[in-house]
Amino acid sequence: MGNSPADGQVGVFSIEGSPPISVDIMTNVFGIPYRKIKHLKDRTLAIQDIRVIDPIYLFQSKCHCLLGLNQADQQDEKHLQMLCLPVPEHIKGLLDEVDAGRLTQRALINEIKFLQKILKRSQIERAVSQIEIDPKSLIPFNCLMKFKLTKVVRFASVAYGTGE
Repeated sequence: MGNSPADGQVGVFSIEGSPPISVDIMTNVFGIPYRKIKHLKDRTLAIQDIRVIDPIYLFQSKCHCLLGLNQADQQDEKHLQMLCLPVPEHIKGLLDEVDAGRLTQRALINEIKFLQKILKRSQIERAVSQIEIDPKSLIPFNCLMKFKLTKVVRFASVAYGTGE
């Protein structure tokens, strides 16, 4: 596990040249166990050739930073509050991918289950409670229901007890 909030907060990028140089600052990420680093790297998102931590793992890391680091010179609470915006947008983006046929409904459901699993961890629950955010707000339930994707609607109905 990383020891600094600077560990792994951006990602991996390449510097042009011969040979190109890859700069990896995701070797350690505070709040992500070392055994999960390979999984974290597999989940990175590429934005203009810069690989960044996906919003769910970044959210997890920031929760750990908020609770595990001295906050005297840190802004982790504010950063965690800000991350409550891209996490549901990430799910919405995957929903769009399902709707366009580029992702399966099962893959979307698995991503939501992954987020739910993280949200149930005691440290994450404490961090989310500290910033006074309803963890259910991180999953765009209304959007899941609008697309009328059979498996997704069934999953959301059971997960949130809507009985639909």
